[in-house]
Amino acid sequence: MLQYSDMTDNITKLNEVLLANGKEGVKLVDIAPESVAYHNYRKGHGERDAKKLERLRSAHLRNFYKYVAKQYPNLLFEADGDELYFHYNPETGIYEDWKKVHVQELITRMMIQEGFLHEAKLGTVNQTLVFFRAMFSSRGCHYDDFDTAEEWFHCSNGWVALELEVDGVDEKGLLKYKPRVFEEHTPKRLSRRISAVSFDAEATCPNYDKMMVDFKLADDIVRVINQFSGLLLTSDISNQKMLAFIGKPGCGKSTIAEVWGKVLGEMAIRKDLNDLTGDRFRFIGKSLTGRTFVHFDEVDIKRSEMGSNLGNLITGDRFAVERKGKDEDPSAKNKLKCVLTANSLPASAEVGVYRRMILIEFRNSFYDNGEADLKLPAKLEAEFSGILNRMLIGLADIRKMGTFTVIAGHEDAIEEYKVSSDTLAEFLDEHFEPGTVNDGVSSTVMFNTYLKWLGPNRGRMTLTPQRFGQMLKNQPLRKFDIGIGRSDGGLRFRTGLKIKKCYKESQFDKILEEVNADGQSVELDF
Repeated sequence: MLQYSDMTDNITKLNEVLLANGKEGVKLVDIAPESVAYHNYRKGHGERDAKKLERLRSAHLRNFYKYVAKQYPNLLFEADGDELYFHYNPETGIYEDWKKVHVQELITRMMIQEGFLHEAKLGTVNQTLVFFRAMFSSRGCHYDDFDTAEEWFHCSNGWVALELEVDGVDEKGLLKYKPRVFEEHTPKRLSRRISAVSFDAEATCPNYDKMMVDFKLADDIVRVINQFSGLLLTSDISNQKMLAFIGKPGCGKSTIAEVWGKVLGEMAIRKDLNDLTGDRFRFIGKSLTGRTFVHFDEVDIKRSEMGSNLGNLITGDRFAVERKGKDEDPSAKNKLKCVLTANSLPASAEVGVYRRMILIEFRNSFYDNGEADLKLPAKLEAEFSGILNRMLIGLADIRKMGTFTVIAGHEDAIEEYKVSSDTLAEFLDEHFEPGTVNDGVSSTVMFNTYLKWLGPNRGRMTLTPQRFGQMLKNQPLRKFDIGIGRSDGGLRFRTGLKIKKCYKESQFDKILEEVNADGQSVELDF
């Protein structure tokens, strides 16, 4: 996409080479000569011919689209529609979205300033836009044309190269690298998103590093966290993984994602998992376009929220960008890496989601231990440039490895969590209601029903009656005060709860079965 500003830069560089070799430079042809001719004649000395002045004025008006292109060399437009334009802001280094009405107002003002007060009508303005789009078709672009500089990261003060250039080897035979390349903002790299922090090659982040140590996570887990943070700087989703931080309140799980989001700025967004359910998913595409990081911060998650739409966001190449009044909605390239922070996960989520998940449990609660540092957010904010450098190191690490470091015992942890997570709370809430110490349900019936409720496709089951009993002891629902009792025949049962009226105990299978309003058994749909 060659723009007028690009041509000017290219001609300047070419002339430098020509002059250095003793040759005459070339001149850049003015793309709006009519405006120059009109103003030169109008402001010239001596008597002016009125008819000639009018001819020049008319030529300037007929070719006003050229004048617009010259005055706004970095004004682009959406190729597949006529309602959206993009204009480069040299102070921020990004292309801002301009609606058609904004551009119409701009051209109207330009016409009035050029002396075309009576001609500055909507019809003339629209005709100018039609010619502008037709004659400068190279300025037409799509959403996917922005933020495609794969090896560059857009900081608030410019562009930093993601790859380090090798600079030989040291005395030990190890590779040496040149300083990381940094360049100023430029309209040549089309970008609609920008980081919130500046690049400083010397910046460090001691408080961030200390926080990672205080989490008391294994070294391989910390390494994976750093690797994932590095990928957030890129559009790469080839690993097709989602990071899930799980733990009780006060463990710091959300702090990491929030810090990453602040470092990334406009390239990050926070959403609710509920936005991915039903028709709501259709309308969030535009807000996700061009971003590399989405943070889902939840307390407790429903099964329906861990469905196929989340899986598609983790693995899909593109997503729809719904536009009002459009028969066919455009799509955008998916660059998103997902991070989920929650107190717990539903074990009954789709199997595919767990396969794409890197599950990390935070067990050290700073609140419970009385170690919470209320000043930590301010300390981390002062280290954003250093945290960016830490993310760059993580990116270099995963690119060197080719994939994420394998976390010891991670696969077993996934299976263990699917069995022992708070899906038990869902199960209890669905099948039982609070009772007294005189109410009770057979332990065997509860265990068998829970296994069937989990279903046959929930992963490798490692649950035993003994472990199920321990889970009941630690279940999180305050409305249930579950105790243990024995019948006259010695059979164990659980007190403090009773079976809901929509279920009954099967006489043959030692399991709960669903019943209709008439008390007749119905087939359970697990």
